[in-house]
Amino acid sequence: MKKSSRNSNHGQVGMLKGRGNVLRTLRVNATVAPALDARQVHVWISRTNLPRTAVEGLKRTLSAEELERAKLLRFEERRNQFLVSRGLLRIILARYAERAANELVFSLEPGGKPRLADGGEPSRLQFNLGHSGTICVIAITRLEMVGGDVEEARSDIDMDAVARRILTGREWAEFNRLSAGKRPSWFYSVWSKKEAFVKAMGVGMAMPFQEVETAGFWQSRSGSPFLRRDGFDPPTWWSESFVPAAGYVGAVATLGIPSSVTYRWEIHS
Repeated sequence: MKKSSRNSNHGQVGMLKGRGNVLRTLRVNATVAPALDARQVHVWISRTNLPRTAVEGLKRTLSAEELERAKLLRFEERRNQFLVSRGLLRIILARYAERAANELVFSLEPGGKPRLADGGEPSRLQFNLGHSGTICVIAITRLEMVGGDVEEARSDIDMDAVARRILTGREWAEFNRLSAGKRPSWFYSVWSKKEAFVKAMGVGMAMPFQEVETAGFWQSRSGSPFLRRDGFDPPTWWSESFVPAAGYVGAVATLGIPSSVTYRWEIHS
């Protein structure tokens, strides 16, 4: 298990290639959810390419509506990714809510972001799910908003083309100042942070990424504020990049600065 706070240097955590302390390797393992204080963030990480028996077990926790959504996915890999990530979300949230995973009920906020529908204590939990390739991440907190994202570094993506589409002018200038070897880690860190922020807001693609800037992220690994051209207040937002597995970059964003962030592996077999 590794914990971070906004002022720590993460002494035992190794750094990957990249400018400053943007990316971090993680060696974490836990099986149960600890108590979650008011300003803490817990980020759970798991593989989604699990054995068939594990997939079937997770499938039994899902609602009829979730199972119907899974049936609409043509390819087995995508279908299993959905079943596993949603099942893991239920199992992990159930520990905090102290309820059975298959009893959890979700509702949708106006922007489509899910939340627990229970009107009691569990509904104060804020959570967000992200998945890419064979990795999923689940961010949980009691802060007002949270977003979690993970991006697989894929060779079939035209990085320059995507960068032109999602970067602000200042970010594009910084991207072009970097050497070719440093661009990938920088690019995926920025991309995942933008995704995490937009997901925390619950607005989806209604907020163009070119209106979101991760200011100062190339100098500081964490605590990077987000800016918008309409004067959005950056000091209230916080974000951090992390490396959940080789070839992946993740990010978590919160409204409010957390007292600590804990990363944990959820092991299924």
